[in-house]
Amino acid sequence: MKRRIELTIDKMVAKGEALARHEGKAIFIPGAIPGERLLVELTEERRDFSRAKIVEILEASKERITPRCPYYGRCGGCDFQFVDNSSQVAFKEAIVLENLERIGKIDTSKIEFKGSVVKEEWGYRNRVRFHTQGNKVGFLARQSKTLVPIDHCLVLCDQLNLYLGEKRGEVLKQKGGSVHALAGDSEVTFSRRPVALTVGEKTLYCDAKAFFQSNYLILPELVNYVKEAVVGEKVLDLYSGVGTFAAFLEGQGREVIAVERDRRCLELAKRNLKETQFVPLPLEMWVKGGDLPQVDTIVVDPPRVGLEREVLNILTTLGASTIVYVSCDSVTLSRDLKLFATKGYHTTTLKLFDMYPQTSHIEAVVLMSKIEK
Repeated sequence: MKRRIELTIDKMVAKGEALARHEGKAIFIPGAIPGERLLVELTEERRDFSRAKIVEILEASKERITPRCPYYGRCGGCDFQFVDNSSQVAFKEAIVLENLERIGKIDTSKIEFKGSVVKEEWGYRNRVRFHTQGNKVGFLARQSKTLVPIDHCLVLCDQLNLYLGEKRGEVLKQKGGSVHALAGDSEVTFSRRPVALTVGEKTLYCDAKAFFQSNYLILPELVNYVKEAVVGEKVLDLYSGVGTFAAFLEGQGREVIAVERDRRCLELAKRNLKETQFVPLPLEMWVKGGDLPQVDTIVVDPPRVGLEREVLNILTTLGASTIVYVSCDSVTLSRDLKLFATKGYHTTTLKLFDMYPQTSHIEAVVLMSKIEK
């Protein structure tokens, strides 16, 4: 029989887990809240940490609520539904700030923290990956390939929810057990057929296979914030995708250079953008090729793994007075900010965007300024 222990939760950490300590060892528990006293069962024991699951909540936090979703606990999609939304945001802010301090070695009391932009808690997702099995449509269980059949998802927009209900047959017609879907202004695509999406005053085109932000309600706030942060007449947009940021940066005499390796993203970007120069190469290949431009601002929105160290080093030689770093992972963000600091770039401002309510994920935008010697 697996060992059971009583413990009190210290704090929230990444990936929707909470941290407690027992006999000097860190214990990670999903579904717990700081201050709660729990009876847990150890599910994995290692030399320096263990994992556990809740057996009984002995003293519950006042921030604990009953999840609205009937699939909570089975579906792996929403790992924060047991916490009220204002507390969700507060916990996510604390995690980001701690990572900046602990990993990035940044004194967060000396940077400007502009808080979090928060919109709708439900019905915000216009991009999703459905999973199918036989005649069933749904999502996967947490850390599993087990399908959980679902007939309505509370975080999906109305258009996409139709495909869990009366239009589920359209999903089942798609090939493979994993079906990407993107809801545009008036239609849904499952393929490389693009749909129009209104973002602020712009109309962008994207398809289900290319990357696009999943929260259409908060995206205008994000792109406008990045736009306002950019300075100068020459801008580098790295990992530019379908041109979501570049669409708001180009024009008015400004030169924008977009670097993107994905061929389909580039095809869509050329439809979305009118005055942007394109570099159709992996960023890592382009920066190592030499003959790079000097620029005023760099906007970078890398994948979750962050920037390669050599790439980061080269970017700091391009003369940018401002770097705007957009990140969905505060661990790799913090690691990269620490390296930028060694190259003369000081973190000045942090703003968060709650792109994924009911989950432990949050988008961070950090502004860096070059330290003048």
